[in-house]
Amino acid sequence: MTKPTPKPKTIKITYRGWQGHFICPCHWHLNTLIQLGRREIIVSTVGQMERPKYKTDSKPVGNGEDRWEEIGMDRKYETMVFKAGNGEFKDADVTQQLDFGGCYNDEKSAQIGHLKIVKQVCDFLTSTRK
Repeated sequence: MTKPTPKPKTIKITYRGWQGHFICPCHWHLNTLIQLGRREIIVSTVGQMERPKYKTDSKPVGNGEDRWEEIGMDRKYETMVFKAGNGEFKDADVTQQLDFGGCYNDEKSAQIGHLKIVKQVCDFLTSTRK
């Protein structure tokens, strides 16, 4: 007779140093891997995408407020959540987006929003534990 596998009790949170989604390079990003047993979810927040014409001959033009491009409709930062892929680094599987996210226009709001969504995902994982 086989013993049932015990339910995992703790969530492991890993903050990672690279962009979790979005094809264009952004100067600001948070990428958090959340694991509970075999369930793995990525919370990714990106922002501060530099306007292509902001630099001329390596010298900034315009003022600092002109520097960042919107990365989507009416937002300069965004958070998206995905299931993790199976590779070595557990990167976001962008074909499996989950129904969490946020849009922001400043760095502080993006930081706070990212952490709130990490908490929501942790709560979701513990409440739907199998």
